[in-house]
Amino acid sequence: PYPTEEEDEKTKSDEVKAREMWAKHTRRSDSTIVDLFQFQIRSELTCPVCSRVSVTFDPIMYLTLPVPKPPHSVPLTVLLSDFPRSPPRTMELEVEKSATIEELESALWRALQRTPAEVPSCFCFADVYYGRIYRQFDPQNLVSDFRQNDNIVAFEVPLCPGVRLQDHVFIPLVCRKKQKPTQFSSQTWQYEKFEPPRIVAVPRDASNGEVFKQLKDMAEYLLESCQIEQPWNFEILTNVDNYATKAGDLLLEDHGLFLAPQQLAIDFDERAEQLKELLPKATKRSQAGPGTTLSACLAKSMEREVLSEMDSVYCKKCKEHRCQTKKLDLWSLPVCLIVHLKRFGRERLDGPLVKIGCSVDFPNELDLEEYMCQKGARSASSTRYELYGVINHHGNVGGGHYTANAVVVPPSAKTLELGEWFNFNDSIVSRATPEDLDTQAAYVLFYRRID
Repeated sequence: PYPTEEEDEKTKSDEVKAREMWAKHTRRSDSTIVDLFQFQIRSELTCPVCSRVSVTFDPIMYLTLPVPKPPHSVPLTVLLSDFPRSPPRTMELEVEKSATIEELESALWRALQRTPAEVPSCFCFADVYYGRIYRQFDPQNLVSDFRQNDNIVAFEVPLCPGVRLQDHVFIPLVCRKKQKPTQFSSQTWQYEKFEPPRIVAVPRDASNGEVFKQLKDMAEYLLESCQIEQPWNFEILTNVDNYATKAGDLLLEDHGLFLAPQQLAIDFDERAEQLKELLPKATKRSQAGPGTTLSACLAKSMEREVLSEMDSVYCKKCKEHRCQTKKLDLWSLPVCLIVHLKRFGRERLDGPLVKIGCSVDFPNELDLEEYMCQKGARSASSTRYELYGVINHHGNVGGGHYTANAVVVPPSAKTLELGEWFNFNDSIVSRATPEDLDTQAAYVLFYRRID
């Protein structure tokens, strides 16, 4: 027989209802699997109109937990206007994914506790790839235009005093080492880029001579800040190709109107090798991004939620479907607990399926006492568990690969203490340690009760 709601449910205690529902469940599903893995959750529905409360105690095989989506953050490298005297710094700014680059710039000024009027200057955001500006973002572009592997650099670009921001042209600039070819080549010179590239702001009505002086001052500032001995030899070039592998044209120091090229360059002589070594480097950026914890996932699953129209529930008192409030709690616990992290989902009903790839820190020993119902906790034999297995998913929605970590124990072992951690990757099995567990890829966790 399948369980039905009792007519006198209001007069029965939670313990009685839970016991009766479990008895009805085991009458049709009685096995070792049920004894080891299945348990009950207390599900409470409240009608928003008549306030009717309905409580059931549902049997489940595993605990599915939502992964709280961490605030969207943008990792970037910040290059201030006084570089190299101020080294590059790595930062993570929390902004909405729908924010514009202009809003990202405002967040950066706040994080630095500065204003654009101090220098005066502005920030330009670009994807840097092999020592050159691969893509420069406009203020109206969105933060969502950044791709996962983009190396986003925020360049603080000094503006010309008395010239409005919109009256500037922003041009990429590369620094290169000019050298003779090491092997046969049709070119007289070879050019080796070195980081970081720069972005320069040039007034729209500037002359060649004014831009020449601006770049000459920049080159001398670099050499002086790195204490490179004189004499200094460098060339300033315009009309440099996109990949910065060809010479370009020498920028004339005259009064002719400067025509903005695709890219500018400063070519240094053999002293460029010293300059490369002495320029400060940014610290390596973590790829994991912000994360969460298993405790946060448990707390999230226990929150009250208002069901959507699609998930509305029939109210027996109103005689209509209502968007009721739902609350879940742990009522009992199994011998072996399986925890499924809900990494795949949609931000909205009609949105694309996405994977939440943030790190979820989970303990080797887990205590669920605080997540139990008050009355149900008294009857539980133990709320403490130890981890013995993890299934990992590497990849994304489009494709991926599964691996596993597990404790292997001798056949005669009664506890996990004698076991060793192993990693299972298709046909490859290797020894592992608890420190090798991948919190960013963990998808299903396996715990065993400590009696």
